[in-house]
Amino acid sequence: MPMNLWNTKIHCKDSNQYINSIFYCMDYRNKIVKEIVHQFKYKKTTSIKYTLNQIISASLQNYKQYFNKKDFLIIPVPLHKYKQRARGFNQSEIISDIISNILDIETKNNILIRFKNNPPQANQEDSTKRKQNAENIFKINENLKHLIQNKNIILVDDVFTTGSTLNECAKILKENSAKDIYAICLAR
Repeated sequence: MPMNLWNTKIHCKDSNQYINSIFYCMDYRNKIVKEIVHQFKYKKTTSIKYTLNQIISASLQNYKQYFNKKDFLIIPVPLHKYKQRARGFNQSEIISDIISNILDIETKNNILIRFKNNPPQANQEDSTKRKQNAENIFKINENLKHLIQNKNIILVDDVFTTGSTLNECAKILKENSAKDIYAICLAR
């Protein structure tokens, strides 16, 4: 079952990484966790968000004091507009809203834009193909980039596998003057 969100952390040491730390709460190798994420993401079982809220809320309670809402901004990994329209929602936005309510930190859903409708990362065979698939698929919303300048960013996604998608998002944010980037994922 779920581990404490903040007990499991990866420090990014690779020079190509733009993320300071990645936090996750569940082990995706667990069949139950995989089914929860699958139901949430692909079967449109958005009622799972109440369970996710409980898991994330319990995990973040002891860490709220480390997040000054003036210094942080939450940004979900965006879906391409066609994928979001087909799915009906962006699971990362739902997770971001949960975290936002717990930490009292603003979420901005439209700072990052996925302008390239690439194949899903889950369909990529290995880390090299995942990295190539995630390259140059995001851009910054020029009208809102002033909001990330000198801000610490909490980047939110559902599953961390190789980190290619998160790293590409973080790269764009850093190139546009974001300070430190932290990622929170439901599962790894």
